[in-house]
Amino acid sequence: MKMTEKTIQRPRRTKKVLKVTAAIFLCISALILGFSWFTMWYCTAREPVLREIPPIMKERLVKDGEHAVLGKSWIAKKDGILRMYLEGDPFTLGYCNAKLTQDYMQKQEESLYNTVRQFVPSPVKLWLLIQYVYWMNRNLPDYVPSDYQMEIYGLSRGYVDPFRGIASLYHRILNYHAAHDISHVVMDSPLMGCTSFAAWGRKTADGHLLVGRNFDFNPGRWFDENKVVIRVKPDRGLGFISVAWSGMAGAVSGINDALIAVTINGAQSAPPRTIGTPVSLVMREVLQNARTLEEAVEIIKRSQVFVSDLYLVACGKTSRVVVVEKTPTKCAVRQAIGNSLVCANHFLTQELERDPDNLKYVAEGTTLDRYRRMIELVDKFGGRLAPEVAATILRDREVPGGSTIAYGNEAAINPLIATHSVIIDVTAGIIWVSQAPHQLGAFVPFGLANFDEPKNVKLIPPDRMLEDGTFKRYLTAENHRVRAQELLKAGDLDGAQREALAACDLNLGYYRPWWLLGKIATQTGRIQEAQEYLEKALRLYPAFPHERHEIQELLSQLVSRAAKP
Repeated sequence: MKMTEKTIQRPRRTKKVLKVTAAIFLCISALILGFSWFTMWYCTAREPVLREIPPIMKERLVKDGEHAVLGKSWIAKKDGILRMYLEGDPFTLGYCNAKLTQDYMQKQEESLYNTVRQFVPSPVKLWLLIQYVYWMNRNLPDYVPSDYQMEIYGLSRGYVDPFRGIASLYHRILNYHAAHDISHVVMDSPLMGCTSFAAWGRKTADGHLLVGRNFDFNPGRWFDENKVVIRVKPDRGLGFISVAWSGMAGAVSGINDALIAVTINGAQSAPPRTIGTPVSLVMREVLQNARTLEEAVEIIKRSQVFVSDLYLVACGKTSRVVVVEKTPTKCAVRQAIGNSLVCANHFLTQELERDPDNLKYVAEGTTLDRYRRMIELVDKFGGRLAPEVAATILRDREVPGGSTIAYGNEAAINPLIATHSVIIDVTAGIIWVSQAPHQLGAFVPFGLANFDEPKNVKLIPPDRMLEDGTFKRYLTAENHRVRAQELLKAGDLDGAQREALAACDLNLGYYRPWWLLGKIATQTGRIQEAQEYLEKALRLYPAFPHERHEIQELLSQLVSRAAKP
């Protein structure tokens, strides 16, 4: 066969195209790798400088089962809750925290990483997210006080890093303190739906100031089962008790030696700042430095935060309580009317109530339902409020109006997702912290005077739901419901129906399995049956407006189909 010049040139052109394509690919890869390297180099937080080796690094860690000691600091597990005592300068506080909680910190970090992977399963998207967070937080150290940077540096020196390939350890731990804030920026929504209240004077049984709060942050079971109650005695400022996690210098719930208690709830407002002080460190500053309610409010007001939150601040000496509504650009203080104050996740002051994002949050979320239900319960138990009654309120699983609704409804105060629940007698300086799971376990008391064994203070018994098998049935029902969703998505309608019916039997009043059954019946052409399932789901109080809208839309479509000849 005679080959023409044109035929000979084709392979040459193909090789040339392949070479050009390979060159372009290599250039793009080099640019991506170069950008990634530059981002990590430029944005990585620089470690503080130690002038000499701190004495604590020469101390030996002594372990005895669940108890460990390092210098003046120690950790132990009792009544199902980790408790830790820390004393010293900033580096010592951080170093001891990490050394005493090494195993917990590692498993906690693994749990957090797995949770992030659930939200972002794509490796490419995860890489892009990491680059984005790196860039957004490049100036984070400028907004963190030097003492807290040194404490976080102590954490990084005391911790053996299991994830060396992700980021420098100091940079990573510093950014973990902004996890709540980052979730605002990245997800346009906080990872929590907290509800809290305060009551005093005529509202409480003994006139003491009581604060109760659910911290509905749900990054995984590990955070619920391994919360740490920390008694901190810094070398400067006030001592305090904080309910947090291993390796955390910040705070989300706590009380200090001046009887100032503070808790935080996420909120929404106009677009956040690019960076600022993590709210957990604002909370820490309040606990360590505020001796009066006014000082606490001033610390919050002057802080340069980059997301919006609500701070419930209470003073045990004066029985005064306020909610500070804070955004990156505005701050307003909501005063109490009467002898109680309730806080969910929306703004109520004149300055911030009409914020468009706040209004959207109210319209689309569950904050208003939980707020209304909390008011109902605080009023219902007015005059009888004591720590045991506060536990009943925080464990409440009903929606506004007191309807008996199923377990797990996010419109309830207790949707069974809390990583901790606390009750604080601010007058007496006592804080009760819930054992896992959520707020169903016993509430264990801790005190400012006698940290892990306060005198004449009783443990609050577990919820009956934990003891009569109801919680196990709820977990089984949730497994069936999740499986039903997976089978429906895969097209196995018979399997999905079996799983959804099993979920309904175990958690009869929960709307989501009935909604699933309505979808399944719709796809199989059982119109009347589908309508009955969907109408039942609507009666069972769907938590979110968009869910109610979707169910109503599907019902309307079924009505139209049934009307056709």
